[in-house]
Amino acid sequence: MSGVGGYRAGRAEVRRQVSKITFIWNSGLLIFLFSVVLEVVQFYLPYRTFNVYDVVANGIGILFFVVAWMLFISHPEAQRLEVRGQRSEIRGRQKDRRLEKQMMEGQRSASGP
Repeated sequence: MSGVGGYRAGRAEVRRQVSKITFIWNSGLLIFLFSVVLEVVQFYLPYRTFNVYDVVANGIGILFFVVAWMLFISHPEAQRLEVRGQRSEIRGRQKDRRLEKQMMEGQRSASGP
């Protein structure tokens, strides 16, 4: 695309990527806050104990997940590879259908008129 349409499409893509990243970070923050609430609740339960290290471990795990998600799953190159894989799968199915059709036509012609 070129001109104004290309510019708008580019901005829309940037907005979409930014909203994805914001969603991932907000989800991670929400999960972390939930883990803090669970630890605070454990403080008040007689058979459970509050431990700051649990909160830290949860935060580190969530941070690793968010970073891994951003690097490997939501990265544009990973999405392109996924699309390429889907395209090759579609091409493979189309090729299989053509071969089946040829085999059926060959069986019909071999069985006679």
